[in-house]
Amino acid sequence: MNVLGISADDGLRKGISEKRCFVHVDQQTGEALSTISYSQLNALVDDFARNLGLATEDGCLLLVGLCFPLGTPVHYLIALLGATKPGSRCVAMPLNIHAQFLSDEELSDAFELVEVAIFPEIDVTSLDLQSRDAVTTFAGVAAARGVPSWRLSFSADVACPSVKLRRDKEAPVHMSRSTLPKDTVLLLRTSGSTGKPKSIPLTRGNVAAAVGSVIDAYELTQDDITYISQPMVTVGGLVTPLLSTLASAGTVIFSKFNAANHWNVVLKQGVTWYTAVPEMHKQIIEQQRGQVLERSAHRVRFIRNGSGCLPQEFVDQLCHLFSTQVVVAYGMTEATQLVCANPVGAPKPSSVGKPAKHLRLRLFDDNLRPVGHGIQGEICLAGPSMFEGYWGPATEEA
Repeated sequence: MNVLGISADDGLRKGISEKRCFVHVDQQTGEALSTISYSQLNALVDDFARNLGLATEDGCLLLVGLCFPLGTPVHYLIALLGATKPGSRCVAMPLNIHAQFLSDEELSDAFELVEVAIFPEIDVTSLDLQSRDAVTTFAGVAAARGVPSWRLSFSADVACPSVKLRRDKEAPVHMSRSTLPKDTVLLLRTSGSTGKPKSIPLTRGNVAAAVGSVIDAYELTQDDITYISQPMVTVGGLVTPLLSTLASAGTVIFSKFNAANHWNVVLKQGVTWYTAVPEMHKQIIEQQRGQVLERSAHRVRFIRNGSGCLPQEFVDQLCHLFSTQVVVAYGMTEATQLVCANPVGAPKPSSVGKPAKHLRLRLFDDNLRPVGHGIQGEICLAGPSMFEGYWGPATEEA
């Protein structure tokens, strides 16, 4: 399988096509709910892409909103890789259907650019209440804005898993996508921390460079098993743990976050690393209740922190409680995630580490002159993982 068309060294080419690629586990027990091998995922992605291709034969780009709750990660993965498969005429826009406190305006804005919204076709009673409400709300907004809602069904038959895409309504006549950078495959939304959320187009080249930087920074191999327990719709959950693991032929374990059982899943599934945001780390520390887990009891090479500052006292607690190293990183959507990373094996306390492999980082003053060591300045970045500019509404504000 070719992850977003960027990897020539994936699971199939390494002759490990039957190795488990993606495992959805129960957040309480850690038991597998569904397991997909590399060869199965490849077939499912091809099948979805063929179904989707029937709707894009006019040659125009189709902006597809991916609306999948945390309880349907396999559906989401298939749709993401299928919509961005080389040769596809689609741009995938993962929507944060997991957000609990979106305003009516933010909900409406999420569908302002989307031409088709794809939802899972499942028995909604199988979802938790939050996911069920999110699907209902998002589907309602899509309908109110006249956005066609297509449904993706997934059969988890062990011998022959399959997908079907049911199109209730054809896509409308497209608006011109000529302003999108060439080879755009993803359109992601910022969190809005510096103003109104903005849309960021990412090209295949951006993703390729970012994934390469992650693999290099964390020395990822096919022996690695990562555990994702956060939404995979932002760069923090999408590029670093998901795409980079698949591109290096590793295994992804996924479940909703549950601090009380987090390390039970880690131990049961043989996880070698995981990434989390500061609040998740703090909850995990609280659940451990001071009990130290010896290094011989697990396979975790490192724990990663991103998407916020984790005070050194919590870094030290994690290192002590779980007898492993903690690597702190700094990233942003505009750089396709990774900007700086601490080296595995030698993380520096109270530091976000060194610039990523494919990025150049400099500090400048207000007159764009380089500043000296120890002097405050504005961070300026350049490199192949950097986006070309914001797109769509809120661009002028940026």
